[in-house]
Amino acid sequence: MPGDTMIEPTHLHTIEAAVDAILRRVGARIVLAIPLGIGKPNPLVNALYRRVKADPSLQLRILTALSLQRPVAHSDLERRFLQPFAERVFGDYPDLDYVGDARRQMLPANIEVYEFFMKTGDYLGNPPAQQHHIYCNYSHVARDMKAHGVNVIAQAIAVDESAAPPRYSLSSNPDVTLDLLDLYPQGDPATPLVVGVVNRKMPFMPNDALVPASRFDLLLGDPRCTHDLFCAPNMKVDAQEYAIALWASTLVADGGTLQIGIGALGDAIAQALIVREQHNPEYRQMLADLQDALGTTLPVGNDTAPFGQGLYGCSEMFVNGFLWLIRAGIIRRKVYDDLALQRLVSQGLIGHEVTPQTLVQLQRAGRIGTELTAHDVDFLKRHGIFKPQVQWVDRDAGGELRVADQVLPASLTPGPAFDRLCGVCLGATLGGGYIAHGGFFLGPGDFYQALRDMPAQEKQCINMSRIRFINELLGHEELARLQRRKARFINTTMMVSLLGAAVSDGLDSGQIVSGVGGQYNFVAMG
Repeated sequence: MPGDTMIEPTHLHTIEAAVDAILRRVGARIVLAIPLGIGKPNPLVNALYRRVKADPSLQLRILTALSLQRPVAHSDLERRFLQPFAERVFGDYPDLDYVGDARRQMLPANIEVYEFFMKTGDYLGNPPAQQHHIYCNYSHVARDMKAHGVNVIAQAIAVDESAAPPRYSLSSNPDVTLDLLDLYPQGDPATPLVVGVVNRKMPFMPNDALVPASRFDLLLGDPRCTHDLFCAPNMKVDAQEYAIALWASTLVADGGTLQIGIGALGDAIAQALIVREQHNPEYRQMLADLQDALGTTLPVGNDTAPFGQGLYGCSEMFVNGFLWLIRAGIIRRKVYDDLALQRLVSQGLIGHEVTPQTLVQLQRAGRIGTELTAHDVDFLKRHGIFKPQVQWVDRDAGGELRVADQVLPASLTPGPAFDRLCGVCLGATLGGGYIAHGGFFLGPGDFYQALRDMPAQEKQCINMSRIRFINELLGHEELARLQRRKARFINTTMMVSLLGAAVSDGLDSGQIVSGVGGQYNFVAMG
């Protein structure tokens, strides 16, 4: 049964075999969900598209967003200029066949392409593409994909074969995939066929992006599916963007939460925050010069000091600028996915250093018992409060703790035994926290390489996760509010009215420039 988590996947070694398996499993009508951006398994999508295009008895509906294509030259002169650049920047990235046909308004009658976010401006004046735009908020995409009757989910995935068995990661795009899988209870006959396509150039991301092999129905390991990722080149940052960024950087509160978007302005904001942190006197002088030039003052309550506590990054898109801010030590404030622990951290009752008071506060909050259970010990080890070698052993009179050849009562009752427990079992610092959450990532080539090269311990602090968690509060409101204190969501729009209405995705003609994406979510969370 598709999506049955108890069944091991079928391992396939050629793209053609995967297309055959998909058609055999779901029949002649394929409703294919593929991620936005770089998470698409382009070679498989192209093979399936060509198979359906050549056979009118088959039907294909593609549900996706942000279908990325190498730039196209429109003259011989453009080609001679563009070709060396494209080869250097995009490498062997394979274009998507359906994008070319959709742009030319030449999709076959038996193929439909629906996008909830389009590459900016690419489909203006294209009636079929405009009519097939899915107008929905980012956090509602999985819901709408299910309503379309999706029966196949296909995604490019990363693999870690450093130990047996291999581990698999949704890498750049757990965003909608995890949300979509959440909508189907185990054993639901409507669960889509899940196809993982290994691309060995995808950065391997841990935490929520990790999925067991059994979550896939088909795992495709064709070497032709390993290719360069689409690179979004770094754009030049002009003086106006630096001025905007300098001003915006004064609104980012120390100890707060940051979201920024892709592009020159996002890069400028990251740079302004780095200057604020590393060159604060010069930063303040630039602000003074800017105020003199504009004849105005900064908003009341502005923040211009270096970052004592650091920031937590929570952004639908994990951008290159976030990586710079992590390297600069600015994004460093850790949050925790356990509500009781996060509450105590936010209240200042538990600090980064593990002490006996860490256990006392957790016990007073009811997160662990006075008599520790196996579940309590697992929690304490997961968050670095207990050392990894601590083991809980069941005994008739209750549990006990074993560390090497030492045996201790599993009790937090004050006294000499508790003092001994702390001396033997306690770790040094709180662990299991995240300095950033992201839904997807996209950036230049050096950004991808930095993620590939990042030490596992550092990468463990970045949690690529479901977009419903990142872009909404409902369902986890108390935890999200504790984590996302002093939140600043910095994004661009095409126009803002004097009454504060933001125009971010469409024209007055009704045509869609791109899509609403997560902009409603930012407003709702703010």
